[in-house]
Amino acid sequence: MFGDIIDRVVEARVRHDLSELATEGGKVQYDSIEIGGTYLYVKGAADEIRWDEVTRVTVDDHQVGITVPHLRRRMEGIKLKADGRRENYRVGGDNTLYIEDKGLSRCRKAIIWSVLSHIADSLDTESR
Repeated sequence: MFGDIIDRVVEARVRHDLSELATEGGKVQYDSIEIGGTYLYVKGAADEIRWDEVTRVTVDDHQVGITVPHLRRRMEGIKLKADGRRENYRVGGDNTLYIEDKGLSRCRKAIIWSVLSHIADSLDTESR
């Protein structure tokens, strides 16, 4: 019963967030990660990541990967640990931003993963 309530809350929030992203200038904030209709921004980064520059988005059980050329340069200014990590994300040597589920509640993870899955489905990354 409680699981059904969480599922309904997640579905409602995902619908709300996707609706917000569909409006001009719409954006949603998940802790230090901001997602806009045309960009993704990590708090403290030197630059935002425009969705039309993304070459690959993968959504796995425990992480989301967003690959962008020259990502490490764009993430300058973020105080990363020696292994490239910070909070729930890390920047890999392959220019991929990995958003991890570590420390996220089941509900929060489901919302973020669902929104990013919808974005991944809408991007034409196979041709790039």
